[in-house]
Amino acid sequence: MVKQPQNLSMFPMQSIIGLALFFIGLTIMLLGQATLWRNYSGTVVIREDHQLITHGIYRFTRNPIYLGMIMVITGLPLYAATVYGFLISLLLIPIILNRIRLEEELLAEEFQDAYQNYKESTNKLIPFIY
Repeated sequence: MVKQPQNLSMFPMQSIIGLALFFIGLTIMLLGQATLWRNYSGTVVIREDHQLITHGIYRFTRNPIYLGMIMVITGLPLYAATVYGFLISLLLIPIILNRIRLEEELLAEEFQDAYQNYKESTNKLIPFIY
């Protein structure tokens, strides 16, 4: 009888990719929040003395918190190999994209030319791509 080789990997590849997406996404979210500092809000609002942030991680993407969130919500179901979790994450992405649209409209209204210049030089969500 021929002995079958054992699988030496503790995690299947999709689990490794899922964990990587989760932790990288979480890091991107935290960097985005830390860079915004006083301008950060859970709601779509312009605060008193609000500033347009274009430095730090915001040099690469206008929406790092949402990029990180999308990575987290796709990474977890990939790690757990759950189809239902992945389908739920696919339902959440359009909600996130709508939230981005609302925030960008508000920022364009508030910061006008400065925001237009920022939009022209920085991608919306995925650095160097989109």
